[in-house]
Amino acid sequence: MGLSEIWVFAVAATPVIIWLIQWVMLNPLNVKIEALVRNSENQTKVIEELRTDISEMKEVLASMKEKVSSAHKRIDGLEERIIHLEKRCEHCPARD
Repeated sequence: MGLSEIWVFAVAATPVIIWLIQWVMLNPLNVKIEALVRNSENQTKVIEELRTDISEMKEVLASMKEKVSSAHKRIDGLEERIIHLEKRCEHCPARD
């Protein structure tokens, strides 16, 4: 086999070699890259859902803080009324 025959064979075999390289090496890499992209997209969706949940929880927490503050003011008012009534009744004969 002469040099020219080897050259012709190499030129003819090049597309087959390139196809084999793509099939054996690059195709599995592309599959893994596609899987990583899908995973990344799924993670992005999860993160967006978590952000939405956190935002909703912040709104609920703010509402709860307002309600708790209002309840504390009502309790403080009741305490003051009880103290005031107890002072008025210190000298009451019907006191327990």
